[in-house]
Amino acid sequence: MKIKASVLAMGLVALASSSAFAGNGNDDYVTSLGNNNSANINQIGTINDSVYVDQHAGLAGVNGNTATVGESSTNTNTVTINQTTNNNKATVGTAGGAVNNTDIQQTGIASSTASVSQTNENQNRVYIGQSTAGGGDATVISNEGGGNSTTVLQTNASVANVNQNNASDNATTINQAGLNYASVNQVMSSGNVSTVTQAPGFNNATVSQLGTVNNTTTINQAGVLLGASVNQVGGGLNTTGIQQTGLYNQANVSETNSIGNSTSVNQQGFGGNQATVADNGAINGRVSVSQYGSLGTATVSQVAETRSSVAVSQYGVQANTVNTLQEGGGGNSITVSQAPGAGAGFFPAGNVANLTQAGAFDSSMAVTQTGANNAVNAYQSGVEETLLASQTGTGNSLSTSQAGSNNYAQSQQMLTGNSASITQVGTGNVASVLQNGSHNVATIAQH
Repeated sequence: MKIKASVLAMGLVALASSSAFAGNGNDDYVTSLGNNNSANINQIGTINDSVYVDQHAGLAGVNGNTATVGESSTNTNTVTINQTTNNNKATVGTAGGAVNNTDIQQTGIASSTASVSQTNENQNRVYIGQSTAGGGDATVISNEGGGNSTTVLQTNASVANVNQNNASDNATTINQAGLNYASVNQVMSSGNVSTVTQAPGFNNATVSQLGTVNNTTTINQAGVLLGASVNQVGGGLNTTGIQQTGLYNQANVSETNSIGNSTSVNQQGFGGNQATVADNGAINGRVSVSQYGSLGTATVSQVAETRSSVAVSQYGVQANTVNTLQEGGGGNSITVSQAPGAGAGFFPAGNVANLTQAGAFDSSMAVTQTGANNAVNAYQSGVEETLLASQTGTGNSLSTSQAGSNNYAQSQQMLTGNSASITQVGTGNVASVLQNGSHNVATIAQH
């Protein structure tokens, strides 16, 4: 049976309500003109139904309108909600269905709110568009189910929250312009793909993953004082990519007890960017940090890691700093490259690399610096540790200390006024220093 319900509500306060049960091809249309109108629609066990709610400006403008749609055990239904002007609210809840489409569009002056909840749903599509001068607030919650697609587009100081629990193969896209905040929370989920794009402005994005497997997260930000944070606990084979363009931006990544995660951070801008990566108890983790600009800082900490790697590249005019720590574990590697960028002829490079490997086995550090007045400070304590350092330019310095057994240190410095100091304590250690140029100084102490 096909049912058509059409309601036109006009006035300051109006209520429109409709219900459909176990039918096919039902159509519900609600149009509201005025203030503080409410539309409520419930569908149970329906197929190929269409719901359309239009709440827009009357003579006095629209304020505080509410649209609520509930669906249970429905399939291939379509819900469309269109709200204009001020302080509107749209709520859609679906459970136990599949291939349902939800479209929410909110425009106007003051902020509006949109909320979508999905439980044990599959192959659903959710779209939320908020373009209001006061910003919007969008929340999408997916519990169980899989293959769902969520898209949120927002402007002007908006907030977007996406929560996925025991869900798999979901796709989430958040696109924000203005002073915005976006968060993606995933618990015991797998195969999910999340993309957050924020530009321009003072934006912040947070991604939290607990016990997730094979998820992919991408954060793209442009502006000033940007913030991106990713926290991963348990799980494995997750891929995280952060791209920031601008000034004084921060990227923070934390991983605990994970296997085979891959993290990359790319920051571009004149200067002052900071990247921090902290791993604890991970296996086969890969971290890559690239910074372009000046006064950048990259800090990487790996504790109780096994067969994990860190690669940091910095290109800028001056005073970039790398701080790395690998403590415990074995088979880990640190690779650092620092080189001057455009304008380096007018400013000294002055880059610093502080590298530490403590209590590790069969781990390695490799440093390459190009330019003037750079410094490497390296410390290794363990067994069968390797340090390779290369500096090209003038006035560079290398200071390294190794404690343990069967450690190897090799330093190469090119041009003039460079200094190298290597101290080794233990047995079976090897040190090699190669200097090409004039007024260079090399010191090796073995105890």
